Amino acid sequence: MLKLKIDENEIIRSEIASLPIENKRSSKYELKGIMLSHSKVEEDFILVKCKDFKVTKRIITLAHFLNIKAQLFQNARLNNENPKKTKKSQENQRSTIVQLEKILTPNPPETFPSQKSIQSFLRGLFLNLGYLITKNGYHLEIITNKEIFGFLYTLLEEIGFNFKIRKTNSYCLFLKNFREIASFLAYIHVHNFCAHLEAEAIKKEANSEINREVNYETANIKRQIKASMEILRSIDILEKSENYY
Repeated sequence: MLKLKIDENEIIRSEIASLPIENKRSSKYELKGIMLSHSKVEEDFILVKCKDFKVTKRIITLAHFLNIKAQLFQNARLNNENPKKTKKSQENQRSTIVQLEKILTPNPPETFPSQKSIQSFLRGLFLNLGYLITKNGYHLEIITNKEIFGFLYTLLEEIGFNFKIRKTNSYCLFLKNFREIASFLAYIHVHNFCAHLEAEAIKKEANSEINREVNYETANIKRQIKASMEILRSIDILEKSENYY
């Protein structure tokens, strides 16, 4: 049977894009989180580059709820790029640009009125800047830039998340501990995928435990067989010796 490859990040973005919109305050901070990444301020509007159509859907939904004019922006440079099969070109083909009315600015918030506003802000930020890898361990990363790195690192530290800095890129923050990753995803309300991740982790741990038990038993059997062969070899030598009878 053909097993389809599941992209964890597609699932996460789908879940965030489908979350119900609670109120204008939460919507405002989530939209600011999305805008904080890949935004360009023009004279009369703001352009926001979205990772894929799920991000585009979310940003337009939030903007309409906040009575902010939003529309897809036609970008000739992106549309005319040579479609080589590279990771970068594939990302560009999936990405879109949304033009927003210049009401909210893509700057880090000076204050957060509540814990919910922080959750909403980080959810929007992760939607367009974050990704998760679960192959050969767990790795959650948020790719920032020099303008927002210090602000974001301090904010995450203040609310109790111990993000590390990737040495090859000083503007990338990451988590590798499974419990911390699960806690962060739960914090930004990605509950369904978080439950799936917990179940997969339990299954992986159970399989590892079974493999350890099997390897231990196999090693024991091999040792017993080796010992038995040594005894048989000794008996054979003894039987062939002159002093046996």
